[in-house]
Formats: sequence, structure tokens, C-alpha cells
Amino acid sequence: MAEVTVQNLEDEVHRRLLQLAASEGRSVENVAREILQNAILQTSQTDQGFGTRLAARFAPYEPTQDLPELPRPGNPSRSGSLPACENCW
Repeated sequence: MAEVTVQNLEDEVHRRLLQLAASEGRSVENVAREILQNAILQTSQTDQGFGTRLAARFAPYEPTQDLPELPRPGNPSRSGSLPACENCW
């Protein structure tokens, strides 16, 4: 595994890191590692488009029925199950 040394860390950041580690009964190294991992993983997830993230979020769930088509301006409702929406758009 790779090693990283952080130099010139602000005193306040170091103090809070020490407090967080102590409050959770963990080492500073362990807490810092988790913070870095979470920051990197969140960044890589936001690089994906919204639709990709949404699809991944709901991928484990199977739909129980097909969703009806939504009416579009100037197009009649294809499914007939939804009323026309005059002021939606």
C-alpha cells in the first residue's frame, strides 16, 4: 500500500482530527484514511451524470408495473390513463 505524508497542516485542522479520532476511539491515521477515501469516492460519483447516478441508486429495485407515459405539450396522452395537463409546461 502507498503512504502519504501531509506537511504544513493547519493547527486547527490537526486539533480537530485529534479530537475526532479520540471521540471515536480510533487512531488519527485511521480517521484521516477514511476522510480521504470518502472525499475521493464522492468526487468520482459526482463526475457521473445525474441519470447514471439515479439508475445506479435504484438498480436493486424491480419495478412492479410499467410507468405511464407523461403527456407532452401538443401530443395527446398515449396511454389514455392520464388526463391532459394544460398548465404543466
